[in-house]
Parts: sequence; structure tokens; C-alpha cells
Amino acid sequence: MDPEFALVADGLLAVLLLATLVYVARLNRRLGQIRDARQEFEALIARFAEATAQADRSIAGVKAAAAAEGKELQATIDRSRGLRDDLAFLADKANGLADQLEAAIGRARGAVAARVPPAATDEKPAPVRRPASGKAPGQPPRENRAAFRGEPLSDGERDLLRALSSVR
Repeated sequence: MDPEFALVADGLLAVLLLATLVYVARLNRRLGQIRDARQEFEALIARFAEATAQADRSIAGVKAAAAAEGKELQATIDRSRGLRDDLAFLADKANGLADQLEAAIGRARGAVAARVPPAATDEKPAPVRRPASGKAPGQPPRENRAAFRGEPLSDGERDLLRALSSVR
């Protein structure tokens, strides 16, 4: 072999080895960067896993609180439905009593108008005489009124009946 050719081949081999060293040095630096990035990425994944676990715990707490509030709200709704039904019953009862009162007032006005002569409107009407039993004429006995309705008279009903009796 020719010594010049060997020298050129050795020079070419040295240049190629130098290029390989430069390439390996760059590759080593990039691999180092990847290792550093991998460690940062693993730390990021660990923080993300921790945040996810905390979010799961928070969601469980929110669900528990929502369930408790839902039960309390349902209990309030149930109580309000009962109160609504009670109020509807009372309103119906009050309407019935108002109708009875209106009818009684109408009857009382009619009875008074029938008893008072037109010329004597300036004078006070004569008191209504009660029979010996103490009841106004045409008034059913207390027992009959209570039996008619099927329940005992309340204090308000007794007061109302007394007021109506005094009008007659």
C-alpha cells in the first residue's frame, strides 16, 4: 500500500472520528436534557396525581354535603306540603263558616225587617222575648247544632252564636 494512501485514509478516519465525537457530545447533551425533562415530567405527573386525588376527595365531600342538604330540603318540602294542606283545610273551613255567617246575617236581617213596621224605623226595636228555656225562637238547641255538624262547638263558634243571638 502506498504510504500516502494510508496517510490520507488515516486522516479521513481521524476526521470521521472527530465528527463522531462532536456528534456523540451533542447527543450526550441532548440525552442529559431529556433526562432532566423526564425528571421534571415525573414531578409534574406526581403533582397532577396528588391534585387529582385531592379533587376526588373534594368531590366526595361536596356530594356528601349535597346529599345532606338535599335531605334537609326534602324534609322542609314535606313539612311545607303538610302546612299547605292544613292551610287549605282551614281556608275551606273558614269559607264554610263565612257562608254560614252570611246566611245567618241574612236571615237575621230578614227577620228584623219583617218584625219592624216601616213607620217605626226611628224607634228601637222591641227586645225579643225568650221562652222559659232561654233560647231564641227558631233556634235549635245546642245539642242539635253540635249533632248537626258532628263536632263540639269551638269558643269562636260559641261567641259567634252568642253575637247572632243578641242580634235576633
